[in-house]
Amino acid sequence: MNQSNYLKSNIFECNNNLKHFFGNSGFTIPNNEKVFFLNQTHSDKVVNIDNLKLSKDELNGDAIVTSKKDFYIGVKTADCVPILLGSTNSSFVAAVHSGWRGTFNKIIENVIEEVMRSYRCSKSEILCAIGPSIGICCYEVGSSMLTKFSKKFVLEEDDFIKKDKKCFLDLGQINKKIVNKLGVSNVELIPTCTSCENNFFSYRRDGSRSNNQISIIKSIR
Repeated sequence: MNQSNYLKSNIFECNNNLKHFFGNSGFTIPNNEKVFFLNQTHSDKVVNIDNLKLSKDELNGDAIVTSKKDFYIGVKTADCVPILLGSTNSSFVAAVHSGWRGTFNKIIENVIEEVMRSYRCSKSEILCAIGPSIGICCYEVGSSMLTKFSKKFVLEEDDFIKKDKKCFLDLGQINKKIVNKLGVSNVELIPTCTSCENNFFSYRRDGSRSNNQISIIKSIR
């Protein structure tokens, strides 16, 4: 597999039973393995697929959680924030699509609550990797959007930029802080901007919703 076509997080290196990829535009699924995706709707809905019969009928939601083994789950992004989670004891894996709506509605908080409830997973066991997304350098938002986020999150200086009457927001950083504030410390943010790097698809840069990269994870034991 061409290692230039994906990024990996150091956060999962402590567990050889977790396999993951943050793909770019050239990434292909290893060995044509099975990957389960949701029909992403920019929501805060978490779908636990443990007791579901998976079929060709797509399920709506923006986060997948499972304790099932030996197949990948994933999300598709083209500027939104991909987040992959697992645990030190391989009790679960999760894949999260967090755009501005998902971030604002704290979808990652919903995921962590779900894994702690369903798998009795402690915060110290949770591993979280936040993948490439549009960075604060490129994610321009309106002043009303910035105000909306500021009121909800009490944004700090590294969460946004105001420059030349323009506002820029850092969704990856905000998601990381949500996770940290929940008491989960095993978190890595990969600071790669999908709009700056031409080997990633970017809706903001390209103006097209037809292409996206995938981020996938599975537990093998």
